[in-house]
Amino acid sequence: MDYTKTQLVVRVLEENSFKTIKAGGVNHKNILNLFKDICKQLEVNKIIAQEIKNDTGSDKALLAITVLVSLLNKYKEHFQSELTNKELKVIDFFISDEGELVLMASTSIIVKTFNHVKNSYQEADVNHDGLVTGNECKTFCQKLWCWS
Repeated sequence: MDYTKTQLVVRVLEENSFKTIKAGGVNHKNILNLFKDICKQLEVNKIIAQEIKNDTGSDKALLAITVLVSLLNKYKEHFQSELTNKELKVIDFFISDEGELVLMASTSIIVKTFNHVKNSYQEADVNHDGLVTGNECKTFCQKLWCWS
């Protein structure tokens, strides 16, 4: 992953990310919400979006994972003395190879699911009016749920 891009995103998001972690605590739910926020910021933050405008979706997903890991490492470094053993285990999971793999698999599943829904909708819209109505609804459901 591009170290420069990762550091740019970390610098832009670090303060708010630390506040988010502090406010919600170090737990799986809060870390996953932070990951979701990082993904969102890659799209809406003007500084970040400009830097990654030519990156593919896969590149952005990997960047989000790398940023999360970097932020968690920094958080652990800054607040280690305040963290409980349970909180340290949560952070250690997400910064581990296994944690990164879980995040990669999750993002991959989400992307494939959205693509499947989009393709099913487009294929069902036989008259190409942008709406799925009447018999198109049945076709959409068949394609979406892979019914024969």
